[in-house]
Amino acid sequence: MDNELEIENIKKKVFRHPDSTDFYMKRVPIEVVKEFKDIANKEFLGDYGMCFKWILEGFKKGDPQVYAMLENHENRISDLEQGKVNQPEKKGKTIKMLNGKEKKV
Repeated sequence: MDNELEIENIKKKVFRHPDSTDFYMKRVPIEVVKEFKDIANKEFLGDYGMCFKWILEGFKKGDPQVYAMLENHENRISDLEQGKVNQPEKKGKTIKMLNGKEKKV
């Protein structure tokens, strides 16, 4: 029992910055979450807090890399709103009629 408590205390010291607080965000599109996690894992060894800090500071300072990321998301959202996203075509059988017209079955 003492070992478990000691391990939890060590985790809190190692994995938690003394000035940090918990931060939860909901209603984030799954693609954005995946991209954020990919960046955090590749660039910050899975430290989501430092990744978020980097994005926020880059946004305030006008970092071109951060702005490129934000512009990419803005374009994707705009395409979704305007219905420009390509829907996967339904695969089905097409038959050609005697008059030359094609009909999906």
